[in-house]
Amino acid sequence: MNAKGSIASNVILWIAVAIACGIATYWFLQHFFSAQGVFEIMNNDLFVLSSKLNENCDANYYFFSYNPRTEQGLLTIDVNSVCIETKGIKKCATLYCGPTQPKSFELDKLTYIEIEKNSSTRVRAK
Repeated sequence: MNAKGSIASNVILWIAVAIACGIATYWFLQHFFSAQGVFEIMNNDLFVLSSKLNENCDANYYFFSYNPRTEQGLLTIDVNSVCIETKGIKKCATLYCGPTQPKSFELDKLTYIEIEKNSSTRVRAK
């Protein structure tokens, strides 16, 4: 009973381990980067909305239309902040002159967000 195992069984075992590690790494990277991608898109949308509103606090009249890249979730705008919540992630940005009446929009039901400032700031969705 001093027989050694064949080389073929060792090669098959190592190939199977390498394939399993490759599949596990691919799965991990797909799930990690998808959350990172969602966060970056949300962050970009919040940056655009907050910067456009904050830059025009002193303007007498301003109109801005924006198509958010975040396509699912809830967008909330109030006097102090603009927030997006989607897939268990919530991110907010500070506003210095937001609308006096809070507004909430479901992102999957809108194409554009229109922000108009005349005597007060109004937010609409189309």
